Amino acid sequence: MTCPSRRCSPGCGCHDFSSRAAQLPSLVSIEVVGDLLFQAVRNTVRRAVSAAAGDMSPQEIDEADNRLVDWLGTTFSGGNPHYASGEDWNPRGLAVFLRDMISDELRETAGAVPEDNEEVVFAAAAVFLADLYRILNDLSRAGVNMDGVENSPQAARLINFWARLLTGAPAEVLLH
Repeated sequence: MTCPSRRCSPGCGCHDFSSRAAQLPSLVSIEVVGDLLFQAVRNTVRRAVSAAAGDMSPQEIDEADNRLVDWLGTTFSGGNPHYASGEDWNPRGLAVFLRDMISDELRETAGAVPEDNEEVVFAAAAVFLADLYRILNDLSRAGVNMDGVENSPQAARLINFWARLLTGAPAEVLLH
């Protein structure tokens, strides 16, 4: 192919045949999943602050929490068109991995480890939210101001663990 401008130089792009199409954020990327979970933590912290200030009722908090679990479950089941799913990962491979890695937590949250793959992913989303609320309650009891708590070491550890879990990191990597 000849450069149409006849002034071909490195980087002009005339010989670059790679895909330049915009790609969706991938649910098998630890960074993408970490960013997604950070936003979920940030939004949940903001709701907790609003509830403490009396600006949200317990019913409104429950409704928002249910929407978050539904959104996370749908997303990690591969049903969110704004994210690219991993081939054979969302939800089947993820569900198998979650059953292996957090079966006790799934059983505690769902009453039993679900057999349906999507139900496993939704139950895991509920476990994530329960883990987050445990951290928020611990920090609140310790007298920590909730503003900005999404940047705390505790929140960072939670996000890091779950980002690795949801992308299939090996067990030895999950705990570091």
